[in-house]
Amino acid sequence: MGEFVGIDPRGADQLIRQMETGKDILGRTRHALEAAIAEAGPSWTGTQGVSAMHRSWAFFDDTQRDLKWRMDALKQLVAMAGDGLLTGALVFNSEAEATRQGKTDAASITGALKQHEIENSPESWRKVTDATAATKQKLSDPAYAAALLSALGPDKFRALFMHWMKNKGPAMDKGVPPNLGPKRSRLTRHAWAR
Repeated sequence: MGEFVGIDPRGADQLIRQMETGKDILGRTRHALEAAIAEAGPSWTGTQGVSAMHRSWAFFDDTQRDLKWRMDALKQLVAMAGDGLLTGALVFNSEAEATRQGKTDAASITGALKQHEIENSPESWRKVTDATAATKQKLSDPAYAAALLSALGPDKFRALFMHWMKNKGPAMDKGVPPNLGPKRSRLTRHAWAR
């Protein structure tokens, strides 16, 4: 799972721009080529021309997306300093793998959260925390994090956060009751004023 990667950020950015330029040229040429082929009809000799252009465009697009994903993932792992080589170990082999794993982990969290909402027991909460803890090492990958949050959706994320607040965070049933809070603070102010 994953791989060690070293990338020159400036060179990668330049290559991404060049591939974008190549895609633009192919995109502008494709329409004229398709029109010429249609006009020539059966006398056209280069029948594979448009297919080759589509494959070239797809190659540029896939390579560009993969390189951008690698750059984004490395930038999350390593603090950029200077103009040198950016290196790190990626958690996933591809953006598609990161996205799939994010959706899978979101399904695990959702299932554990649903079970906790039914049982409301310490054991069911432990399953939720185990499911969320399994994401910790993977969250540095932006594609994984985006897929995880998207698959959870705002309602499940909010429910997860609210359950966490109840179980770990400051809750209304812990500490000073709300009706004593203001009185106590006024008493404290008077005591300090003396």
